[in-house]
Amino acid sequence: MRQTVWIVLVVVALVAGFFGGWLSKGTAAPDAGLVEQIEQLRQQMAELAKASELAALKEQVDSLAQKVEAQAGTAGLKIAYVNAEEVFLKYKGTATAVQQFSEMREEKEKELQNLVEQLQAGEITREEYQRRVEEIQRELQRLDLELTAKIQQEMIAVITEVAQERGYDWVTRKKDVVLYSRAGLMDDITTVVIDRLNAKLEAEGSPGS
Repeated sequence: MRQTVWIVLVVVALVAGFFGGWLSKGTAAPDAGLVEQIEQLRQQMAELAKASELAALKEQVDSLAQKVEAQAGTAGLKIAYVNAEEVFLKYKGTATAVQQFSEMREEKEKELQNLVEQLQAGEITREEYQRRVEEIQRELQRLDLELTAKIQQEMIAVITEVAQERGYDWVTRKKDVVLYSRAGLMDDITTVVIDRLNAKLEAEGSPGS
């Protein structure tokens, strides 16, 4: 049985996103020295300003990345990637969340207008007005976070499901998070994830579900 699937849905820095999967127990790990060298090079890249220095550094990283890739092939890792932005935009649940947030925002805008009128009429103090404005802002921020977290959880659940079904050891956020990868090394499962998410959403909304 394959090891626990690694799901990476965060913005990964150059090169670094390619190595987390080797930390799982039971998977053949690349030379620790190579990983350490690449991490050091990645940090140097953030500090270099001259194009010539950056080009030379990239060449070193490419060379090291190819060595690690060779070890990945030996270990038999099966890797896939997901375009999270595309999933977020094409998942129908996102449109529902946006609509829900828009309705709440319109409601709060009416409350704000009412508060302005009360303030102008002297019915409330400026301190009370400011307190209510801050409360409304917090309510909108909280709803935004809740809706976003819900969609992220649904995405991760489906990605994990697809990865386990297809035997992937590691799923990363997007193909271009590394400077180099051999053609065919990583599979794009973005469309599969989008279709699965929308199918689940439709099933939940169908009669008797």
